[in-house]
Amino acid sequence: MKSIYKFFMVYGVVVTGLCIYLVVLSFGGLTQTNMNDAVEAKTTQATNSTDTEEEEIFQLGIRDGHVVILKGDDVFEVTSIAEDEMSEELRTEVEGGTFFHSEEEVYSFLESYTS
Repeated sequence: MKSIYKFFMVYGVVVTGLCIYLVVLSFGGLTQTNMNDAVEAKTTQATNSTDTEEEEIFQLGIRDGHVVILKGDDVFEVTSIAEDEMSEELRTEVEGGTFFHSEEEVYSFLESYTS
C-alpha cells in the first residue's frame, strides 16, 4: 500500500509542476500593458486590411471612345482598346458593370478579349 501512495504523491507533484510551468510559459511575459498593445496592433492591422480591400475594386467603362479601368469613380488607366473596335462580348461585359478585385484580374480579363 505504501508504494501506491508514493506513486500517486510523485504523480501529483509532477502534474502540478507541469501545470505551473505551462501557466508561467503562457502568461509569464505578458503584462496588462503588453496585452493591450497586442490587441491594439491586431485591431489596427484588421482595420488596415479592410481599408485595402475597399480600395481594390476595379470596373471597366468607356470614356472618350476608349475602354478605361475605373478604380472607384476615378479613371485608373485608359487602355488602347477603342470603343468601335470592341467585340460584342467585351461591350456586354463593360456595359454590364463587371467588378474586379485586383489589377491582375482586370488585365487578365482584357487580355482574354484582345488576344
